[in-house]
Amino acid sequence: MPEQTAANAARGAIPNMPVRITTRRHILTLVGGLLVMASPRAWAADALWPPEVPAGTALIVADQNEVLQTLLAASGEQKKLGAKVTYANFLGGPAILEAFRAGALDLATVGNTPPIQAQAAGERILIVAALQSSGLDNGLALRPGLKLSRLEDLRGKRIGYAEGTARQPFVLNALKAAGLTRKDVTFIPLRSADFPDAIRSGEIDVAPLNEPHLSRYLADYADRGASALPASEIARLPHALSYL
Repeated sequence: MPEQTAANAARGAIPNMPVRITTRRHILTLVGGLLVMASPRAWAADALWPPEVPAGTALIVADQNEVLQTLLAASGEQKKLGAKVTYANFLGGPAILEAFRAGALDLATVGNTPPIQAQAAGERILIVAALQSSGLDNGLALRPGLKLSRLEDLRGKRIGYAEGTARQPFVLNALKAAGLTRKDVTFIPLRSADFPDAIRSGEIDVAPLNEPHLSRYLADYADRGASALPASEIARLPHALSYL
């Protein structure tokens, strides 16, 4: 997606929210720069780069699947941080929004749904960056022994569904691409953290899994016939934005 198009899409989804679009290769530098700054609570809406970090600044950063801290450490950006950073591991945007409401977080990475929910609820959560990944954000894992080759094969299946997370529009877009509706499948409401166990046990037929959960499931249950819809089918879906 061209940069301007991505920016317009982000602003259209979340009116009046400041948005800065970046790419995968810039995200580590951007995140490192943000963590070097003072607490987001002190920012003005138009002052993205405060001139200095006040002494004793400490930040609590929500990190999903420990992705952010792993990338910062591997890239060397972690050593450049000018604030004391504590990472709190989360899985799913709703829990992160609750932590923001409680004043327990300063910064977080989330999918495309939580910021829209926050805006609808009248919560002022500043977006400082939007990232569009060049790869696939999620895959559709299939219970052991189940084989599907097309999105259209989702008809009649039990699909794990986590409302309020990025997996919600991912599943809905999969149905739309297949010409299916909610009535053509059975949604099983689950927390994002419960998806891996639910698909392994066969409680559901299909689970939207991100990494590293998808690869781990396919490797650990290969002997039981674990599989996922082909990447070519997932490529039919629109690529979502992630937000910082």
